[in-house]
Amino acid sequence: MWEIVPVRGKEIRVTPRIICDFYNAPYYEKDFIDETDLVYF
Repeated sequence: MWEIVPVRGKEIRVTPRIICDFYNAPYYEKDFIDETDLVYF
């Protein structure tokens, strides 16, 4: 899932994972909660 983001006047294609890596933030896929066993999480 690519998104186009303007950066200093140019349009750059990035993914949400790249943005999270840049800001050192956790990134979870949209089906993370459905696949996680919350009893043992």
